[in-house]
Amino acid sequence: MIVPLQNSVVNMIATLNSSDRTEILLESYIRTAVELGEITPAMEAQIKKFAERGNLSDRNQRLLQILHDALQDGCIQRVTHRSPLDRV
Repeated sequence: MIVPLQNSVVNMIATLNSSDRTEILLESYIRTAVELGEITPAMEAQIKKFAERGNLSDRNQRLLQILHDALQDGCIQRVTHRSPLDRV
C-alpha cells in the first residue's frame, strides 16, 4: 500500500530542518525532470528559487549543472501550458 509509505516520507521530511528540506526537494525536482525528459514552468521556478537562495551542497550544485546541460542539449523539454481551446 502506497499511502503509509507516502505518510512516512512526509513525516520524515517534516522533521528535517529547512536546509535539508530544500536539498531533498531540489534533488526531487531535478530527478523528476531528468526521468520525464520535461520540466514544467512551476518546477523550473521552484528550482530557480532554491538556486538563488544559495547554500547548496556541492552535490546539488552538480545536479543543477546537469539540469542546465540537459536543457541546453534538448534532453529535457520545457512544457508549455495550453488552453483546451488550443486543440482546434
